[in-house]
Amino acid sequence: MRSHLFAPEAEAPAFDVASARTIGAYEDENALARFAEAVDVVTYEFENVPTACVDFLSALRPVRPGVRALSLTQDRLIEKSFLRNSGWRPRPSWRSRTPARWCAPSAPRPPVDPQDARFGYDGKGRR
Repeated sequence: MRSHLFAPEAEAPAFDVASARTIGAYEDENALARFAEAVDVVTYEFENVPTACVDFLSALRPVRPGVRALSLTQDRLIEKSFLRNSGWRPRPSWRSRTPARWCAPSAPRPPVDPQDARFGYDGKGRR
């Protein structure tokens, strides 16, 4: 199996082990089309890929997981709601739009794991 990676930055870490690479913005349809032409199937490594990018690629090649899975996992609150509605029991969550709300009597007490609902992952977007 060979891998062909698409990334917006020229120094993507996985380029070191890829058979081929395409560098372009996620919104660059010409670069996305060149990439799709060179592969049989598309997948993505993390949930911060724009859904429009996956929609575009889906018209050219199979994309797994599909855009619905991506859109559900891009927002932690939507993701947890989906899991709860599907019978799973994700970790409790608490929504706060302002830092001041963390000082309210109703705010969760330690241990807590604050993180951004969108665009955060393991080491990014955690407080």
